[in-house]
Amino acid sequence: MFDFPQFIKKNLHIIIAVFIGLFIALTVIFYEKSLFDENQMIGKFSIARLLCDGFFVSSVFLLSVGGMSAVLEHGGFDAIRYATARLVDRIKHPNPKDRDYESYYDYVKEKHSKKTIKFLYLLVIGAIFLAISIVLVFFA
Repeated sequence: MFDFPQFIKKNLHIIIAVFIGLFIALTVIFYEKSLFDENQMIGKFSIARLLCDGFFVSSVFLLSVGGMSAVLEHGGFDAIRYATARLVDRIKHPNPKDRDYESYYDYVKEKHSKKTIKFLYLLVIGAIFLAISIVLVFFA
């Protein structure tokens, strides 16, 4: 038997990402619609153009967040995070005896042993929104 509450709980991050993408798309659509006079926008072509623009902007946002999450997951920002943590530690503890000296290798090893970030769903949802945008280009 299908357990709907368990399904929602398990896939809540995907549902939230879809709603954020749709919210961004609707925000772009309403913003563009308010910029132009109704006389300039005629028929189904204007609606397709608005939908295309909305889905494209939301796809760029989702793909960017997914891409940055992938870079973060694979250690692209480890050096920056390590240097920032050391700087904050130096500011908090000016006395060298109180500081926690952890090597960069130990820091990276500890960071990558923890729970991983899920980012693939953001890339998939962003790619679907981009595909919708590309299809709508032919109707705009």
